[in-house]
Amino acid sequence: MKNFISFLGTVRTGHSLVSSILDTHENIVISIEKKPLRNYMKENKSREILFKDIINSIGKDRNIGGYSYNIKNVNSKINLEFIGDSITGTKAMRLLNNNLEEFINYIGIPIFWFWIIRNPYDNIQSMHNMNKLGIEENIKLFKETIDYSENIFQKVDKCFILYIEDLIRDPELYLKNMFGFLGIVPSKGLIDLCKNKIFKDVRKVFNPNDWNEEQIKVVNNSICKDRLERYRS
Repeated sequence: MKNFISFLGTVRTGHSLVSSILDTHENIVISIEKKPLRNYMKENKSREILFKDIINSIGKDRNIGGYSYNIKNVNSKINLEFIGDSITGTKAMRLLNNNLEEFINYIGIPIFWFWIIRNPYDNIQSMHNMNKLGIEENIKLFKETIDYSENIFQKVDKCFILYIEDLIRDPELYLKNMFGFLGIVPSKGLIDLCKNKIFKDVRKVFNPNDWNEEQIKVVNNSICKDRLERYRS
């Protein structure tokens, strides 16, 4: 095993889709939310146990929140170059931010990071629809997670930032860029296979009826800046 793949960012961004796409390659295996920092490092389990558990996830169903992220690929896993896990979200980013150096030392091989970003209005709305917390609380969770992710980003060497809307609008280009970041040239067959799993349209779930004017203003003025500037109204 030569490299590890880890994710930054909030839940409900498309990181499960992206991790499943990467997992289709014969040289990559990414497990679904095994929580390597919390469930392995903090319990003093060896890196070898973590890696073995991730490898044992090969072929397992990738069903999350009632949606199947399974992508069929006839290629078996050979000569694994990358291993990783798809966990992200506020708790994971807080723990990672507070233990980054320890985590990097624990993994012990180069880490390639992916940060998946989604329109914050749709992202926060989707979080609200899932966890049933108020919009106000989800705005705070979102901002906290973005701040942790930015702090981690500034400290790591290799991180690919992907706006999920870009992947949906031009899947072939961004699929090539994603794999290219790992030094992999994907075959046309793999690109076509993954393209079929990508949503056909950007999912706009923002419901202004759930928000008040002040909440919309806070997101626009305090969150839609820097990496999220493109979403400012």
